[in-house]
Amino acid sequence: TEDGVSIYWAGLNKGKRSVAADMRSPEGQQLIQRLIADAGILITNVAGRQWHSHETLRALRPDLIHLEVSGRADGTTGVDYTVNAATGFPLVTGSPAQREPVNHVLPAWDVSCGLYAVIAITAALRRRESTGQGSAIRLPLDDVALATTANLGFLTEVMVNGTQRPRLGNAIYGQYGQNFTSSDGAWFMVVALTNRHFRDLTELTGTTKAVAAVAEALGADLNDEGQRYEHREVLNGLFAPWFRSRTADAITSALSNTSVLWDRYQSFAEASESPRVTDNPLFAPLEQPRVGT
Repeated sequence: TEDGVSIYWAGLNKGKRSVAADMRSPEGQQLIQRLIADAGILITNVAGRQWHSHETLRALRPDLIHLEVSGRADGTTGVDYTVNAATGFPLVTGSPAQREPVNHVLPAWDVSCGLYAVIAITAALRRRESTGQGSAIRLPLDDVALATTANLGFLTEVMVNGTQRPRLGNAIYGQYGQNFTSSDGAWFMVVALTNRHFRDLTELTGTTKAVAAVAEALGADLNDEGQRYEHREVLNGLFAPWFRSRTADAITSALSNTSVLWDRYQSFAEASESPRVTDNPLFAPLEQPRVGT
């Protein structure tokens, strides 16, 4: 805010209460230990302090669930932005013409780590309910990023094929998806995952015959999603004139009557004012102290 209050911090801490204690004093440490023992669950990203280690706290609460988030598995520090840099994504993000790394704005590993923490705590609670045993859980942020990268095939692709995923701009690897611009400057993201999606897209744009001719000339089967991806630049050239010759409203109306997957690019300001937020029971106005409504 204009007064220097963090909107980010307030947004992440809605519904929480905090307590201040002098953790350097024995009294403060004992207070926090009692709070942890009463709650039965501790989630922390502060490691290396014996007084709130799992071994110490377990003496006060034998079935304690203790989850420690760390930067890296070897105990060294790491945050989303440094972990992301060492994972590979900034080197495959952005335009094919770019050479320097491009960091995405979303702190994906922080978000993913939080969700993994929730799953871990839930599993530990189920275990405690059935066995009476507590749990000591270590969750390195770097491991979350590496596991996700591996699960999505990025690491295996290098190991098996010996090649790294290329930069694709706004295209979708292995599928047909591309952004297009309307005559009045609006941007649309269009995705055709299935044959039905692709057929509807060609019919909508009046390119069915042209696409068939291109497929014959290239010896390609454009019913195959991989070949649609391979020949995406040609397809982009066929579809783009339809979008460029129509307004955003006309494109919105036309796409709404098809099976094609699409959406119009919106700013945060536009999203916050859209019915997806204003008419959504997930959201309600909140008076946040020192921030406002």
